[in-house]
Amino acid sequence: MSLKQPWATLIAIGAKKIETRSWPTKHRGPLLIHASASWDKAGRELFKHPVCNDILLMEGFGEMDLIPLGKIVGFAQVNDCKPIRELKGDVDPRYQDFPPMPELLFGGYGLGRSAWILDERVYGKFNNPPAFKGKLGFANIEVTYKMLWADWRANDHDLIAPWFS
Repeated sequence: MSLKQPWATLIAIGAKKIETRSWPTKHRGPLLIHASASWDKAGRELFKHPVCNDILLMEGFGEMDLIPLGKIVGFAQVNDCKPIRELKGDVDPRYQDFPPMPELLFGGYGLGRSAWILDERVYGKFNNPPAFKGKLGFANIEVTYKMLWADWRANDHDLIAPWFS
C-alpha cells in the first residue's frame, strides 16, 4: 500500500493503528508499506505537529530528511475494515472514544470513509528500505518481499510476523 509520509512511517513504527481511506477493502492479512516519492502539504504539517514529531523523534526520524521517500519502509497487517460511521456510534463498544489520540491526528475520520484496522502486534520498519515505484491498489512484489524478509531477520527483531516466513 502506498502512502505519503509521514503516514507510511507512522504505520511501520506501530504508531498509526488505523488507516483511513475513501474506499473499503476486503483484504485481510499482510501489507508492505510503501512511502510515496514526495511529501505533500498535509504531511509536512503533520510532521511539524508536536505529538507526531515527538513520536517520530523517538524512532530516530526527527528531521524530514531522515524519512525515506519512494521506498518500501515496512509492513503491517490488516485485521478488519469498517465504515467510520459504525465506529463513531454505539455499534461497537470497543470504539466508545473513537478515535483516540494520537490516532485522531493521523487519519481522516469523516463519515463515508473506511477504517482499515491494523493489528497492533504485527508491524515493523525496514532498516534498509529498497526503492520501489508505487502503484495504485495492491501489487504482488514477491522478489522484494523475500529480500525484505532477509533484512528483517538480519536485524534480529524480536517480533516475527507469523506470515513473514
